[in-house]
This record gives sequence, structure tokens and C-alpha cells, in this order.
Amino acid sequence: MQQGELLWTAHHNYITSTARSISRSYAKVEEEDVTQEIWVFLWKKEPAFLEQERSDEYIRRSILNVARNYAAKMRDTALRETDTFYYTLEEVKDLLPHFFGLYESWALAPVPDGAATMTRNDNVEMMCDLSLAMDKLSAAQREILVRKYGDGEELSEPKDRQQASRAVIRLWKTLNTETDKRAKAHEGPGNRKVISNSKSVYDTKSAVDD
Repeated sequence: MQQGELLWTAHHNYITSTARSISRSYAKVEEEDVTQEIWVFLWKKEPAFLEQERSDEYIRRSILNVARNYAAKMRDTALRETDTFYYTLEEVKDLLPHFFGLYESWALAPVPDGAATMTRNDNVEMMCDLSLAMDKLSAAQREILVRKYGDGEELSEPKDRQQASRAVIRLWKTLNTETDKRAKAHEGPGNRKVISNSKSVYDTKSAVDD
């Protein structure tokens, strides 16, 4: 048996589910690439893990860390090379309660790691990005997100929970797709529609002030 195959076989289901989960949570990260990164890690570490008699829990935690670190590295690379920040699914979920709050709460929204390096008014313009993506959703999708993240409703019906899950995934994908389009629409890597974003901030604040 080739080095690495023992742990690969023993933890194959966990590796598969981890790679799939990470690829679904990070934009521009492919499941196959995450899987390959894990394989290289196990190939290198298997002798030491076996000699040290590491527990299954330790090995699985190490696999998860490798997958997360790889995805974070890919996002950092995209930010450095294109000045374009791609959100994770969990970051979008964290932003939504602030998005549906009063305008003032936007300034209190958590800025994801790496986003603060963007040359933007981070909190507010981040919410403007979210607003542009929200406009792409259907009325039903927006409504279920308002219920869950705006009103704080505990969705008891399975169909509602499923609809909310699908809606937030659609929002996340749309957000990163629109961010990517804006970055590619201008000359030079990562140039954003500053005028459009600023106008969005102005229009939003004007509507609130009125």
C-alpha cells in the first residue's frame, strides 16, 4: 500500500464531505483541489501520525484545518492579485442581521478577515455589495431571508428552513458573481465601481433620512 493510502482509506468519507463543504463555502475553491491538498498532507504526515498513534479525532481535525487553510490561502491570493474580495457563506450569514437592521447598524457589521484591506469604506460599501446582490433574488427568496435574519423568526417548518438555506446560498453566489463582474468590467485588476457604490450609499442614506 502506498504511503498515505492507509489514512486516506480510513477517513475517505470524512475527506470527501470536508472537501465538498469547503468548496461550497468558499468562492473560487474547487472540491477536487481541496481533496488534492488533503491527499498531499496525508502522504507527508501518515508515518508520523501512525508512529505517534494519533487519534481519529486528531487526524480529522488536522484534515479540516488543512482544507480551511487552503481555502483561506486561495482567497488571500485572489485579493492580492486582483484586489477582489470573495465572501464565504458563513460571512454572508453573519452580515444579514446587520443588513436588515437600521442604516446605522451597517457601521457595526463585522468586517471579514481580509476585507479591511480593500480600498473602500468597508462596512457600508460591503452592505452596498450585499444590497446589489439582494436585488437579484426573487421576492420569495428575499421574504424568507427577512423572516429569518431580519425578524429573527425561528423557522419551524422544514420547507421554510430549506427555502431559507437555498436563498442564502443563492445570495452568497450572486454576491461573489457580481463582485467578480464589477472587477472585470474595468481596466486594471480589481478596479471597482466606486461611483456606483458611492451612489448606492448616498441613495440608501437619503431614503433612510427621508
